[in-house]
Amino acid sequence: VPSEDELLRDAREVLRWMEENSPQYAMNGQKNIWISKPGAMSRGRGIECSNNLEQILSNLRQHCANKYVIQKYIERPLVLFRRKFDIRQWAVVHRSGIWMFGDAYLRFCVQDYSLDDLSDRFVHLANNCVQKTHELFHQSAIEGNMWPTRRFADTVEEMFGEPLYETTVLPQMKDIIRWSVASLEGELEAPRTQFEFFGYDFIVDADLHVWLLEINSSPDLSLSTP
Repeated sequence: VPSEDELLRDAREVLRWMEENSPQYAMNGQKNIWISKPGAMSRGRGIECSNNLEQILSNLRQHCANKYVIQKYIERPLVLFRRKFDIRQWAVVHRSGIWMFGDAYLRFCVQDYSLDDLSDRFVHLANNCVQKTHELFHQSAIEGNMWPTRRFADTVEEMFGEPLYETTVLPQMKDIIRWSVASLEGELEAPRTQFEFFGYDFIVDADLHVWLLEINSSPDLSLSTP
């Protein structure tokens, strides 16, 4: 019978192997939470988080006429001021190349991050159309519940002692945008005089890995901050 020390050693070896071989190890967490999104809806409508398979399947059966995207929920996001956030990055795609807008912006949740209540949209969905309906939205310590990436970059440097937004986060965002466009090679058939304008939504996990949440083909460009 293995001793307690031997079992602990083996468990550590398994965890080390998982960390080295599982691309999603850093964001998995312990609660096996998944997020379901209607494929043809916007503004956070119809999005649900759950770690109950029957609940997820029941929701899909109720909306069987719609296409859904099921993604692993990132349980260990990077949080600032105890709040979850995502990053909206604009990109223009033309047959001749890809251009990223010079400054992205962060969208914060109104309430502190916690996994205690998966139905609380004000904790889990940073979409501005969701957050602005909260009664405390205009009383947030974060004005407009948004930040420019310059402030985010400064905060990350204060937290980690290095300019990791420029050296780690931003390069990952650029790679993901390039890969997403490359995956559509041959399908973007717009004439040379036309282009596509996309809103990319990213989330950063606690280890500064960047994950693609979704790509918006008709993003809202209206002014939403003071």
